[in-house]
Amino acid sequence: MKILYACNDLDYFKAHRLFLAQAMVDKGYTVSLSTGVEPHSKGLPHNTAMKLLEVELDRHQLNFKSDLSLVGSYLKHIKTEKPDVIHAITIKPILFMGVALLINKMLLRKTPKLILTFPGLGKVFEPDKSLKAKARKFVVSIVLGLSNRSLKPQATFENYASMEELAKENVVSLDRSSIVMGAGIDRELFYSKTRKGDLIVLFASRLLKAKGLGEYIEAATHLKKDFPKVTFQVAGKFETDNPDAYPLDEIKAASDEGIIDYLGTIDPQNMPEILRQSDVHVAPSKLQEGLPRVVLEAASCGCCIIASDHEMLQRFVVDDKTGWLLEDVSSELIEEKLRLVLSNPKKAREMGKLVAKTMNDLPIFEDNLIAHFEKLYEN
Repeated sequence: MKILYACNDLDYFKAHRLFLAQAMVDKGYTVSLSTGVEPHSKGLPHNTAMKLLEVELDRHQLNFKSDLSLVGSYLKHIKTEKPDVIHAITIKPILFMGVALLINKMLLRKTPKLILTFPGLGKVFEPDKSLKAKARKFVVSIVLGLSNRSLKPQATFENYASMEELAKENVVSLDRSSIVMGAGIDRELFYSKTRKGDLIVLFASRLLKAKGLGEYIEAATHLKKDFPKVTFQVAGKFETDNPDAYPLDEIKAASDEGIIDYLGTIDPQNMPEILRQSDVHVAPSKLQEGLPRVVLEAASCGCCIIASDHEMLQRFVVDDKTGWLLEDVSSELIEEKLRLVLSNPKKAREMGKLVAKTMNDLPIFEDNLIAHFEKLYEN
């Protein structure tokens, strides 16, 4: 069997889905990947048998010229790779791979099985009452709906609310949709160990305003006065091309003032140890996203969790027992919950131990995801 993966960005794929593609290679599948590649990317690992097909892809906005070129690239890859299954991940590849397959079908060519993975709904489906946003959502919904009726794809989501919203828009069909709990984490890497010393609080995410970084820094600014020995860390990738990027000079200014410890971009192989050294993980995202992988990793490593309320997080974040879920993202609410943790370090670490124990019984690991998707590929 031949599988073609389509994703928006190579480094995103490496961080979230490479284990899945490599597992398919190990099982004897022929695997290729069509994706955008940032200039700084180190490419695929040298030991993989996966074929890399680079495309031009603007992740942040619709652009008629570049998106038309993307459809052309997808059509070429469908023709040359002759995949039995196409697995499209993230909204833009989902949208334009659907267009390419509709054209491919009109040309009376073989239509591969289509699998769609929505890690989140993306900016297109974010609440926005502007005319431009409404028009964009309308057009995207029409195209996705046409793909759904003609191509009959299987779709996976990381929460029920997203699945039901797109089913209501006729973008997907509920009888061909399923839930996966995150993108899969390595059970051999993410585990808990005993903490010592002063508490460490970590914000690890893309450095975006919508991820709640500003609110976290403001809360840390207030708390640092009362808890001078606590370390407030910030780790993540600064995206120069993202209009929602949090100003890097403000991050560095907070670091220079001693409010936060700015770690910069973390090599994935170093992330488990950073999480094992942290006591609290803060994830105050305002986005309509899937289940944040780093939250699963942090909980598995024994971090008390303070995060935006998310239906799937409710399975392991229990107020005052394993962490807190925020009804809204505000510096005041983040500060309130952090103050409860920082005032009682012993309890904070007990909460971390309990959440790590809880994670062992959830289907969050790579082998769970591999089994789920292989079943979709084969059926």
